[in-house]
Amino acid sequence: MGNSTGVDRVASFSADKKDSATGVVVETLHNIRTVAALTLEDHMFHEFKHCLRASEPDNYRESAKTAATHGMGCLLHHWVDSLLLFFAGWLLHNYPTKFTFLEVLNSNFALYFSLFGLGVALKEIADREEIKKATSRVFFLLDRESALDPLYKYGHKLD
Repeated sequence: MGNSTGVDRVASFSADKKDSATGVVVETLHNIRTVAALTLEDHMFHEFKHCLRASEPDNYRESAKTAATHGMGCLLHHWVDSLLLFFAGWLLHNYPTKFTFLEVLNSNFALYFSLFGLGVALKEIADREEIKKATSRVFFLLDRESALDPLYKYGHKLD
């Protein structure tokens, strides 16, 4: 999750350490002529791999878990799409006089776009307290009585 949302701030502090994977990369690139002249490319690569494995020992398990959950999400998405299209084809085949192809396409697109909007809306539901505060501010502004009265017949009325 930290890769896509920017939560991983630890990597920016590890660049100063020489025994970290980032430090090895910075040192290698900074001294690239020396590394090339002494043919230390393999040595630096193995040191980089060692530091990378030491920094994240559970990397394979986390990667497998992330891949499995992402794959299951894609599987569910495609399964629902295939059922939707199968049902649309079934409707067009069994009731050709009641439904047209254009009507089925319109209903499918309406469903797709409403689900896209719902996905965007549900993405932000984790910050519930901020949503409550923002909603209360909006309703406060809507419910208050303005000092400027646009319906007053002699212009704006100020108290």
